Amino acid sequence: ISRRVTGAPTTKPPLLVLGGSSQDRHSWARHEPHLLHHGDVLTADLPGYGTADHLPARYGIDFLAATVRHLLDELDLPRVDLVGACFGGAIAVRVAQHYPQHLGRLLLVGMTDRVPDDYTACAHRWRRMMADGERHTVADELVTRFLAAPTDGTVRRQTAVARFLHRQFVGQNDDEVAKWSEHNLRLTSHEWFRPEPLPA
Repeated sequence: ISRRVTGAPTTKPPLLVLGGSSQDRHSWARHEPHLLHHGDVLTADLPGYGTADHLPARYGIDFLAATVRHLLDELDLPRVDLVGACFGGAIAVRVAQHYPQHLGRLLLVGMTDRVPDDYTACAHRWRRMMADGERHTVADELVTRFLAAPTDGTVRRQTAVARFLHRQFVGQNDDEVAKWSEHNLRLTSHEWFRPEPLPA
């Protein structure tokens, strides 16, 4: 499921943005005006995310990279410039490794080469807590984990941002919670980054 916004006329390939784990194809809408000078901006709900169908956790990053290639084939896009943010960065790297013929340029945002061990422990505990109905407690922990502490830097309107993130997570419907839970299992049971050589 994709969304395409038409930008300035250009000979450049479209810009495909793969967002992070809690983002869908609409999450980058506020950034699109800043990206449209590049040309068309394309976002997508890959399987298991947003409004796309549920995806069991046994399907990992290789599978999601293949769905990106399939999306490009379906949209008749031979090449795109690719932006991958956070978890989307892991998928973007795998696309570059496996399907370089479809890429012009690659930009990674907020990308790491592995999932921290303490996050893996938290993710398993959060799944159990969600099954026990402790959604508010999980939301509190997620906000604390993902929002920089005041001593680590400045976040404008930090209290409001924390409240928004908490409300966003608590307000998820059952389908969204199931996808989030499956995502965390996928995240912790598949290689986040595999140092395959990039084709020349």
